[in-house]
Amino acid sequence: MSRFRYVLLPALVAACQSEPGTTSATSGIESTTATTSDSTTATTSDSTNETTLDTPTTGGPGTMSIGSESQGSASETTTVDPTTVGPTTSDPTDTTTDATTGETTAVDPSNGPDSTDTGEPGECSPGDTQDCYSGPPDTLGVGLCAAGQRTCGPDETWGPCDGEVLPAAESCETEGDEDCDGVDSCDSDGAQAWSLVAGGEKDDEGVRVAYDGAGNLVLAAKSASTIDLGGGPLAPKGGSDVLLAKFSPTGQHLWSKRFGDANLQDVWQVVVGPAGEIVLTGDFNGSIDFGGGPLTNPQNTEDTYLVKLTGDGEHVWSKSFNSSPGSVHAGGVDVDASGNVLFGGRFIGPLDLGGGVMNSSGLSDAFVGKFTSSGAHVWSLRFGDGMQQYVTALAADATGNLVVTGGFQGVINPGNGQLSSAGAEDVFLARFDANGNAVWAKRFGNGASQISRGLAIDGGGRVTIVGEMGGSADFGGGPLMTAQTFGFAAQFESNGSHRWSKMLGQAGGALPLDVANDGAGNVLVTGNFTNLCDFGGGPLVSDGGSDAFLLKLAPSGDHVWSKHFGDDANQDGLGVAGSAAGDVAFSGRFQGGINLGDGPKTSKGGWDLFVAAFEP
Repeated sequence: MSRFRYVLLPALVAACQSEPGTTSATSGIESTTATTSDSTTATTSDSTNETTLDTPTTGGPGTMSIGSESQGSASETTTVDPTTVGPTTSDPTDTTTDATTGETTAVDPSNGPDSTDTGEPGECSPGDTQDCYSGPPDTLGVGLCAAGQRTCGPDETWGPCDGEVLPAAESCETEGDEDCDGVDSCDSDGAQAWSLVAGGEKDDEGVRVAYDGAGNLVLAAKSASTIDLGGGPLAPKGGSDVLLAKFSPTGQHLWSKRFGDANLQDVWQVVVGPAGEIVLTGDFNGSIDFGGGPLTNPQNTEDTYLVKLTGDGEHVWSKSFNSSPGSVHAGGVDVDASGNVLFGGRFIGPLDLGGGVMNSSGLSDAFVGKFTSSGAHVWSLRFGDGMQQYVTALAADATGNLVVTGGFQGVINPGNGQLSSAGAEDVFLARFDANGNAVWAKRFGNGASQISRGLAIDGGGRVTIVGEMGGSADFGGGPLMTAQTFGFAAQFESNGSHRWSKMLGQAGGALPLDVANDGAGNVLVTGNFTNLCDFGGGPLVSDGGSDAFLLKLAPSGDHVWSKHFGDDANQDGLGVAGSAAGDVAFSGRFQGGINLGDGPKTSKGGWDLFVAAFEP
């Protein structure tokens, strides 16, 4: 099974040989508004397998508050050490010194906003002032965090803490270290933290990565070789198998598993839900068992699986979907804030996700479905005509809305009116509410081919898509034009309005394959390029063949840092993820050699997989 398999896609062009040209072809941007819905219920199946396990260790910080009191008139001053938080066992008091007499008075520093306050008269003298800080002690004086001051009121109780600056989520739209961890993730160079390469004589690929809330990294891969991801060798079942592994924030192997049989199995996407649950999807032939019993493919054509595991890799539920006598292919998966699972792709023939049979209209139709956290069908829908339509990626926002992207020919109606392709293939972007009703939908492109490959939604609901295009496309900020096939990135507000759009690679081009956000809303992109590219930080020169790239953009679309990895063979970045703390990870495959920042590594044969993590 090939990763670039949509049957009508154009051949990818070696893209960085010249400056993007222009075209006289017209560009298109189109949008519609209305509603539709579809709902039913369904059942699940269960599953088992081989596991390697290491034992991690955990720990966590504590919190407390500070206070130092200044009593008297304006002629008095307070001496405060901003690095001292709360009382100490050796000296339970601070002091105030009268600037005129030099007299020193002991003050109880524990009389802070969250320590000895009683809210009753008599806790302070009217007019007294006191430094205060209600954030974690180790953040005071770090980054933008600072103490404030409060005043004792006429009722002899402390007033509010005015002027304190507490830790906040990092935002690259303002300068400084907002979360006060000592690192400004918007002003960094992405130093390498750890990496792993693995493989054997056959082909092995690191397909996708995802962070959980604790900063652990989950890797989804496929492998035809005996492979060791850190917990001991995992032997092949006979064909290409699905691999799943989890690593600590420092790269320590936690566990790894292998799924498959003598046929071919593939993985397309992995995500981690709000409770740490792992959900993955992909295609398979033959039989595959994720721990709840075999999922089988009766016609031995490409069927799709949808699986939920615990954070420790234990089976929760698993399903397979077939479209006999046609086929069904996974395109994207996500978990919303309530634990519901969203799933999409393309199919030919009949398809039943649990809400009744949907029949494709032609070459392939796009589909989307929603399931509860226990795997029960909520709703499903399809859209397409006699031409080709497909979902390549999707994501849920914080309120349960779903945004879907992909490519299409002909005419599609996501549920709120028709969108018509201008030519070969156009990009579509559509938003659905939690009930599956279309809220808005847009298309982008002209007579050439434009394809969306990845989609991410940040904490503010802003949507970013990446892909490749020829000809011209207007994402709302004016036409982007190229005579060859080059990469693009575009970002939209939650209502679909344009924020920014750009070609990727100013001196040439790049072919992006995945996009993600970190906790500060930075945009992370991976893919490959040939020859020379400039993302805004200076030229990156390929060492030969295609090089993998890793790119970080600010929420504004401005360049933060960019890197490339490779030698005279081929290397591809396939998956990228960002943690809440701003760490960046990516995965992929390589032939020949690769240096991910800790020295050169050499492939053992065919494609070998890699995964690497970087500081903000």
